[in-house]
Amino acid sequence: MAYVNEDLGGVEGRPLRLRTCRTDGSPESSQACARQLLAFRPLAVVGGVDFGAGAALPAYEKAKVPYVSGSPQLLAELIDPNSYALTGGTAAELLGTADYLINTLHVQQVNALYVDLPGLLASATTSAKTIFDKKKIANRLVAEKADAADFTPALTSATAGKPDAVVIVFPAASCQRILQAAAGLGTTVPLVVPGSCAVPRVLASAGPTVPVLAASNYTLVPGGGGTPEEQAYRQLFSPADQAPIAQAAFSTVLDVRRLLLEAGTSPNSEAIRRGLAASHEHPSAMAHPYTCDRKQLPLVVAICNGFVRILSWHGGVRATSSGPGRWPQNGPAADQLIPAGQRAPCVRSQASSSPCTG
Repeated sequence: MAYVNEDLGGVEGRPLRLRTCRTDGSPESSQACARQLLAFRPLAVVGGVDFGAGAALPAYEKAKVPYVSGSPQLLAELIDPNSYALTGGTAAELLGTADYLINTLHVQQVNALYVDLPGLLASATTSAKTIFDKKKIANRLVAEKADAADFTPALTSATAGKPDAVVIVFPAASCQRILQAAAGLGTTVPLVVPGSCAVPRVLASAGPTVPVLAASNYTLVPGGGGTPEEQAYRQLFSPADQAPIAQAAFSTVLDVRRLLLEAGTSPNSEAIRRGLAASHEHPSAMAHPYTCDRKQLPLVVAICNGFVRILSWHGGVRATSSGPGRWPQNGPAADQLIPAGQRAPCVRSQASSSPCTG
C-alpha cells in the first residue's frame, strides 16, 4: 500500500488502508475472516487463494461489499452474483490452453495429468476434455494425488504414445516435482502448465531439454522499462518473489483503486459495484481489459476477462521480444516467452465474447 499511497497519492489525496486476514483453507476460517474484515466496514474485499472462500461469499453479498479477485480458484468465486473475477484464473487458463493447442498448434492428440481431487481443477480439466472430444482430438486423462511420492509413473503414463502435448493441472509445488520427473525421464513431449507454475524456479526444474508451455492471466513483466505498474512491481518484488499470486494481488489492488477514483467524490461499495457492472474493456493494471457484464464465459458468469497469454520455457532460457507488453488483436505479443522462432499470441478462452485488444 505504500506505493498506492505514497507514489500514487491514494485516492484523491486520501490514503487507502488494507486490512488482511489469513485463512487455513477451511470454510470455518474463511467465515471467521469475513466477520473480521466486515467489522472494518471495507469498500471491497480483494480475494486471494482461499479454498474456503465459498463459505464466506454469502456474508460479503449480504453486506453488499463486492468481492474482487485476480486469482479465482473455486467454482463459487466464478458464479457468485457478488463476485467479480478480473481474470479467469486456472479455469480460463485451461480453456485458453485448449484453444491454443487446437487452433495454433493444430494438435492431433493431447493427454492431461491432473490432480486427483474434486473441485475446480478437476472440473476445468473435464471441460477441456469435452472441447477436445468435440474437435475429435484424441485425448486421455491421468489422475494422480498432489502428494504422490513419485510422479514418474503417472508422467510416464501421460506421455505414452508420444502425444503432441501433455497438459499438467497441479499447484506449483507439485508442478516442480513433475518437471523434475520429466527432466529425469528425458521427456521431449511439450508439457503445458497453469499460470501458478509459471515461476522461473519452477520452470527451471524442467532442465535444459524439456519443452514447457505455460498459460498466464497476466502480462510478463519485462526486465527493464515497461508500464509504470510493471516498473513499480519490479521494484517492489524481488525476482524470487515475482510469483503469479503476487502479481494478481498487486494488479487487483491497483484496479480497485482506479474504480474508486472513477467513483468521484463519494467512493463507496455501491459505487465500486456499479463501476464493475458498467465496465467494458476497462483497462487493468497488469491483465487484459475486463468487462463485467456476466456474459464473458457461459456458466462462469463472474469472470470478467477470459484471456490468457501462452508463454514458453525451453532449455532454461527466457526469450522475449522487444517493446512494451500488449494483448494484440492480430499480431505477435511483445512480451512473450516464445518458442524458437515463434511468438505466442494472446488467446481467448473458448466462448469468450470479446476479442483480443491492444
